Amino acid sequence: MITLNITDFPNRQRQVLENIEKELSAGTLQVGGCLGNELALSKRLDVSRNTIRHVILELEKRGVVRNIARRGIFLDASFQLKNGNGNKNDFKHCFYARWCDSMQEGEISYFLERFACENDLPFKVINVRQSIPTLVKLIDHLSPEEVLLLMPVDTPPVQEALERALERGVRVLQLDRYLSGLKTPVVMFDNYAGAMLGVRHLLQKHGLPVWFYGYKTPVTSLLRYRAWAEAMTDYGFSPEEYIIPCDDEEPDAEQRPNEFYLQCFRDFVKEVPPLPMAVFCLCDRLARNVYIVAEENGLEIGRDFFPVGFDDLPFASRLNPPLTTLRGGSEKLVQAAGEMLLNWPELSDLCRLLPVELIERSGR
Repeated sequence: MITLNITDFPNRQRQVLENIEKELSAGTLQVGGCLGNELALSKRLDVSRNTIRHVILELEKRGVVRNIARRGIFLDASFQLKNGNGNKNDFKHCFYARWCDSMQEGEISYFLERFACENDLPFKVINVRQSIPTLVKLIDHLSPEEVLLLMPVDTPPVQEALERALERGVRVLQLDRYLSGLKTPVVMFDNYAGAMLGVRHLLQKHGLPVWFYGYKTPVTSLLRYRAWAEAMTDYGFSPEEYIIPCDDEEPDAEQRPNEFYLQCFRDFVKEVPPLPMAVFCLCDRLARNVYIVAEENGLEIGRDFFPVGFDDLPFASRLNPPLTTLRGGSEKLVQAAGEMLLNWPELSDLCRLLPVELIERSGR
């Protein structure tokens, strides 16, 4: 259940929230149920449509409702109204275990520090520099009064350390991915729905089978792969025939991933694949490899290759032509994580999925 601070809302908006809370308490409205559209809510609660719109926008940010065009406003989570600052000060420290110096982890660190400053939270980023022993040591030193945020690393030592921490009463919040079987709240993008959106875009726009370029771990990658495979099957293609070969078991796949996956695509193109070709790239960095190899072989993006990426990294809009990709956004991820920090969910295995949007750019 999400706690909303009633003082965060103007008087007319409070009236809307109080009425919805009453419907929840009475059982006339349940999680997953439809509140109606803006106009229907406005008439039912006797407030202006503008007031309804502002309330719904704020509730969407906090993961309480979802506004689906032409269908209505749906309740995604139960909530309660309270005065004051919620439970943001009932922990001694909050730590973000930064695994590496990637662009995404840098953005998450920045937005978390900004959120902590704005909300007066005791917070610190700890860079474990891709060291499993360092991460395990950090987890094992946490006390029940402390909170850990991390993008979890899928290895037995880390999972076991997190399970020990949970037994001690430490609160853990997983970001962007999750470890199966670990009962902690999760905030992540809807990778499955996002990937489905991107693959269907390619299938519908170009009428070509879509090749998969990437890997299947961690779980976020697996979700994207499964969405690609299901979309291909829905369109009558056999997914296993359209996978660009990349042997994830090779040591270089982990030690030198950029060079490894670039060479995989180079080797693939040498075999003279059927052109033109649509390619679903697991991330924008892999999509950039398609651009590099196309240029090396005198081929063109938008004529010979139609790639779609994932993440909308800053360079995606600067490629020539700009890359069509899928966007989540680190700031959205941190905002949702921050809301959980301020209003820690009662359900230990709550997973909040954030929407992903298709960013279609020219040249596609």
